[in-house]
Amino acid sequence: MLMAFNFLWFLLQIPIITGPPATAAMYAIARRMANDESVEFHHGVEAFRQTFLAAWKWGAINLIIIVVVATNFLAYQNVPGTGWAIIRTIWAVVTLVWLLLNQFYWPLWLEQENRSMRTTLSNCMVILIRYPGMTISLAIICAILIVASIVLILPLLIFLISWLTLIETVAVKDVIQRLKHMPET
Repeated sequence: MLMAFNFLWFLLQIPIITGPPATAAMYAIARRMANDESVEFHHGVEAFRQTFLAAWKWGAINLIIIVVVATNFLAYQNVPGTGWAIIRTIWAVVTLVWLLLNQFYWPLWLEQENRSMRTTLSNCMVILIRYPGMTISLAIICAILIVASIVLILPLLIFLISWLTLIETVAVKDVIQRLKHMPET
């Protein structure tokens, strides 16, 4: 079943409009798996339908940020001067933080009662600040999986999205459990 979901996810990236909701649906499937719930085809269809609009809102924000960052890097990459080097460094840090926040967005969004973008981003930032080692380690593991899947091609088609969504969902589940047992400060 998981291989079928992965292949379907890959196919749904092609028309573009179905890409973000397919990704959100894969996180919903990963959440079901992380919670030891059954996973059937209709769960994926239901998640796709339920997350369509929210996924496109998040996808649009990501697209805007990617375009702005890429435009700034391309437009000012050869401009000399310390000030410009500092600005490029700031853009690089902003990009890195955004990518780190993205790995927690859907697992948190699916766990929350209040599924607003603002609440989810705030909670993503909490994880980033409280667990920087885990966040960076997770990003490195995901980057290795992405590179390996691109090099090997077959895992990209069959397993990559499941690996990423499940790893990130389990990490968020673990953080939520830790935070529930921490004394309030």
